[in-house]
Amino acid sequence: MHDMLLHAWRIGLRQVEQETDNIEVYRIVSGYTSVFVTTLLIEDLLKLVNRRWSVQLQHISRVQNVIVDKLAALSRDGDMGELVWCDPPGEVLDALQNDKFAFDSATM
Repeated sequence: MHDMLLHAWRIGLRQVEQETDNIEVYRIVSGYTSVFVTTLLIEDLLKLVNRRWSVQLQHISRVQNVIVDKLAALSRDGDMGELVWCDPPGEVLDALQNDKFAFDSATM
């Protein structure tokens, strides 16, 4: 979440919607829980969220976040730095197809 928000800030976005399947981070960033012990990353995330911009945070289930989790795993597998895909990598095509099927079924 921190890296995505930092990237959004750096490219000049000032209204951002961020989804997370991490309920603890969602509660901390949304102010629903007090933090007694923080890490540097959580402190940096809170500073980033509190900049002069609009960050809307939404908690979603892990099932809804399958594609993002797969993309994150791909980026963690090596030292690739920042990645931008023009086309979805093959590793997520099945999950994209499943999402499309579920969306199409829900809208019929």
